[in-house]
Amino acid sequence: MDIKDLIQKIKERKLLLQALNPEIGTKVMGWSIETSMDGLNDYYEDGSLNGGFWVEDIQRGFSTDDSNTFKPSRNMKHAWMVIERMMEHYNCSFSLSSTELNSFKCEFRFGNDSVEYIDPCQCVAICVASLKVLSALDGKQNNDNRDE
Repeated sequence: MDIKDLIQKIKERKLLLQALNPEIGTKVMGWSIETSMDGLNDYYEDGSLNGGFWVEDIQRGFSTDDSNTFKPSRNMKHAWMVIERMMEHYNCSFSLSSTELNSFKCEFRFGNDSVEYIDPCQCVAICVASLKVLSALDGKQNNDNRDE
């Protein structure tokens, strides 16, 4: 792989991680996104991170104060909030282990099912695995509704 390919892969991953944080905030944490009077999105939460903005405001070209910015894909403290939410709200058990390939495997178990995700970054592994749980639960709920 040449340096141009490597730089491109890094840029693509950075964009994916920026998109991951709002997904976790809205889908896993249950926080809201509201459109302000200027037509841009403002991201709010329930006070867990001092209130106010919780996601970098990419549309305005600046990021808010990091103390109020929810970044579970990069901040282990915030990723741990995701774990706690999954355990409390979705009744999941959790494990995080290192792999032989210098990566981390996050596994959530719920009922008789489990999902896992492996990534070089433990925070990303936690975030993606949590979204996979919600997808599995949503699919299971849709199947249950079809059976009725």
